[in-house]
Formats: sequence, C-alpha cells, structure tokens
Amino acid sequence: MFVATVVQNLAMVCYYHLMSSRLGDAFGQLSKLTALGNVFAVLNLGAGAWLVKVFATDDAHGGPGAVSARLRKLSLPFLGVVSGIALLMLPLAPLVSGYLHTPVGIYIWVLAGFVGGMVAILLRSAVQGLHRFQWLGVSAASDAVSRVGIAVGLVGQGWGVNGAMASQVLAQGIGSALAWAGLRGAPPQVGLGSPQALRVSDIVMDTAAMGIFSLFCYVDVLVLGHHLDDAGSSSYGRAALVAKCFLYLAQALNIVLLPAVASARVAGRDPRPILGKLLGAALALNFLGYVGLWALTGWAIKILCGADPSFQALIPLVRSLSLAMIPLGLFQMVLFYHVALGSRLPVALMLLGLPALYLLLDGAGADVALVPLRLGGIALALLLGCLLPALRPGEGKAA
Repeated sequence: MFVATVVQNLAMVCYYHLMSSRLGDAFGQLSKLTALGNVFAVLNLGAGAWLVKVFATDDAHGGPGAVSARLRKLSLPFLGVVSGIALLMLPLAPLVSGYLHTPVGIYIWVLAGFVGGMVAILLRSAVQGLHRFQWLGVSAASDAVSRVGIAVGLVGQGWGVNGAMASQVLAQGIGSALAWAGLRGAPPQVGLGSPQALRVSDIVMDTAAMGIFSLFCYVDVLVLGHHLDDAGSSSYGRAALVAKCFLYLAQALNIVLLPAVASARVAGRDPRPILGKLLGAALALNFLGYVGLWALTGWAIKILCGADPSFQALIPLVRSLSLAMIPLGLFQMVLFYHVALGSRLPVALMLLGLPALYLLLDGAGADVALVPLRLGGIALALLLGCLLPALRPGEGKAA
C-alpha cells in the first residue's frame, strides 16, 4: 500500500506539472475547479470513512460473505442517493461558475467526478474492509496513472480544461473496474455472525467532519479565485499545489490510523498510543520534508509547476504556505482519530473555525501574503483543541 501511495502521489505530481505547462493561464481555472471538486468530494470522504467501518465490521462478524451481501444490498440505494445529490447540485452551476469566473459548462465535469468518485469509494471500501490492500493499492495507483495519460492525450487534442477534467472521470472508471476485480472470490452467502445495523447518524457525522475539513483545505483557493483574475489565481494555485503536498502524508497515515483505532476501540484497548506513534512519525517526516523544501523550493516549483522562470517568484509564498499546511495535516490525523471513536468534537470546533477563516481570508482580499498566517493560525487552534482532549486518559474508551 505504501508503494501504491508513492506511485499515486508521483502520478499527481506529473499531472499538475504537465497541466501547468500546457494550459498556461487556464491552469487557474483548473485549480479552482479542482478545489471545487475536492469540496464536493467531502461526501466521498465521509461515505468512505463510514463504509470502511461498515465493511470491516461485517467481515469480522460474518466473513467475506457478509461483505459481499452488504455490497449487493447497499449498491442500488447508495447510487440512487448519489445521483439525486448530483441532480440537486446541478442548478447551482450559474451561481458557482459566476463566483469562480469559470465557464458554466465545465461544471458538469465536477459533478461527473463526484458521481464517479462515489462509485470508486463504494468498491474500494469493500476491498479495504476485506483487508485486500494490494487490490486497493492497484486500484488507486492505476486511477492516478491513467489520469495523467488520458489528460495529456485530451489536452493535446485541444480539449483544454475540459480534457483535464474529463480525464478524472475516465480514470475513475479504470480504478473502479480494478477495485471490482479485487472483490472476486468473496462468497455470495453470509458467513457466521450477524451483520451490524446501519445508523444514518454515523454517515451524517462522518460526512460532516470530512466535508468541513475539505473546505478548510481548499477555501483559500476558492476565496482568492474570487478576488483574483485568471493570472493571479493561476499563480496562487501553483503555490498552493506545492504547499499542499504536506497534506498527502497525513492522508497516507490515515489509511492505517482509521482501522487501527476502530479495532482498538472494539477490543477495549487504549487507542492513544496509536495516535501518539503516528503523530510522532508525521512530525518527524514533516520536519525533514520542510527542511528539504526550504533548501529546494525552486526545484520543487520547477518540478510541480513548470520551468517558467517567473514561477520562481513564488518561493516566499510556497515556503510560508507549506508551513501553514503542517498543522492542518496533523489536525487531519487527529480528526480521523475522533471519527474512528465516534466523537463529534472536531465537527463542533470546525463549525466555529470555518466562518472565522472565511472572514479572515475574505478580508485579506487579493493580498496573498496574509493567507499563510491566517490559515495556519486557525489550523493550529483546531489541532490543539482536538488533540488535548484526545490525550486524556480513558477518552478513547468513553467516546
């Protein structure tokens, strides 16, 4: 799974590097639409966290047969709800496109990516619940690699931003097909034990937690995309692309953190040592990564954004914005810890922090130099507000 995560991240590095160099100022549109898609994908993240817990518990209670039965029973209602949500979001196209200054027609690719991502999440969650991590890695890595190839082909044919967005949807189909292949061999009958009952409140809270966090990750791109022209938003989008690589580490560690903490909770074990070890590893890796970035900022910009000498003017912004991403990434890990325990504390704190962050960023207007301090300060406050209660003795068992 580690190799797959590395391949996936390298593929995305190549994707953004190629799109940055081939789209020119239109990369600003892609940056804003990608951020918007990531905000919509909060439902994917919330559903994924919930589904992994559901399928893993089914596997523990009834074996692979219980997972297979759950998947068959859940698929049609799940996809029906997803399609309904996409239809409800469709009338927002003129409003959203007007705010972001993007063509209305491209909005359809954002919704298609949302639906395709939900299909992939459903299948990959079942694979993860069965602990078939090799197939999970193959699916995720193939999705990312194929996206690069498809995007290069479509953009080269003159599709522009439409081609870059369409590549995501087509690549999701490839990843979903491989996840489906990973489910082969699961018996159709339910094994020993009784599958758990589903609780709507669980998926609502998981989705709310992931959704609000995703807004924290991308609200800066959206707000500045409103205040800046295409050239300015493209420039900031390139700086954010480099800086937000620091969020990938937390995403990789959460693949281990979520099931490990959930299992410890079910077994009655103290989950705090798991959080402590993974946070310690993340801190050490973040430190090394930031030292490396500071020394090689120009090279990192060239690799991720392109060789245009004007991009080197982004060095100060990249360094300060990267530093702001570190507490946000660590907070993401603590957020997943609370999600695994069923705690609603992060949602409450983020509901207070998000409006404050929006007002601070909107107040900055087009002054991008103010963004890192304001974003990093709110992220640090959220990290401490969730971490300190999580470290209290007995907190994991009581949640």
